[in-house]
Amino acid sequence: MATISGIQNFIWSAVVNATRRDRLVAASLIVLLLFVITALFADLIAPFDPMKTSNDTFQAPSMQCLLGTDDLGRDVLSGVMHGARSSIMFGVLVAIISGLIGVAIGAGAAFAGGFVDDL
Repeated sequence: MATISGIQNFIWSAVVNATRRDRLVAASLIVLLLFVITALFADLIAPFDPMKTSNDTFQAPSMQCLLGTDDLGRDVLSGVMHGARSSIMFGVLVAIISGLIGVAIGAGAAFAGGFVDDL
């Protein structure tokens, strides 16, 4: 039986080998890692409260608001950083649920065999 340490080593070596072979994989992993870090530490690095409104509506990007403001005067960059949390959460949740449904359907089809398995 495989140990958790052995599985972790296998996954890590697969990731390292994939990034050595293909620069696009490495660049994609870096962007994904930056996205996750930004989402995790949004409270620390976001310049403003994403829900705080102001009278400065539809401001162009500037040094104060790097992506400008929206129709309610909220900082767009802060909204994007905090919104990344829910995007990651829903993405992971959907992947887990669809994986569980796929495993259940596959196991049921394999157990039934015959026409159900072929279907």
